[in-house]
Amino acid sequence: MKNRIYLSENNIPSSSIRDRFIFDTNVWLSIYGIKANIDNKITRIYSSFYKKALENDCKIYLLGTIASEYINRSIKLRHDADSTVNRSLKIHQQAMYRQWIETISDEVSYLVADCERLDDGFSLSNPEDMCRSCIGKEIDYNDLVISAACKRHGITLVTDDRDFASEEIEIITRNRKLL
Repeated sequence: MKNRIYLSENNIPSSSIRDRFIFDTNVWLSIYGIKANIDNKITRIYSSFYKKALENDCKIYLLGTIASEYINRSIKLRHDADSTVNRSLKIHQQAMYRQWIETISDEVSYLVADCERLDDGFSLSNPEDMCRSCIGKEIDYNDLVISAACKRHGITLVTDDRDFASEEIEIITRNRKLL
């Protein structure tokens, strides 16, 4: 049975404040990343929820998969947003690469400071079967890894990614397409 809780700017239900969460990459990007902007409704909703979770001493777990996605996506977003990049060079060859990495390192330190690291279960998984299970679903491999970790540990996922719509896990979201 799918369990979904909807968040809105004016409503963060008390039932949504559980004891254990995994925040998906898209949520972290809206809170700390280049997408973070207090004028953005998504940032305000997830930042408010994050603050309430911390105030209520909830455990927030960080998977290696999510940290990796955050770093790689952050680099790509900065690259794509920078009008000074030389499109004929690889990302790591760009003049701004060092600055991007330093900024992203600071952002990741915020994630690590408030989270407990949790193994994503790769050593226990069957990557071939997980990859094959993407066929016919609208979900990618990394999202399956995140979903499996939520199932294995009984942790609620906070996400805005509709790719999780078919997953049988508890989800907290502001994205109505996940309801």
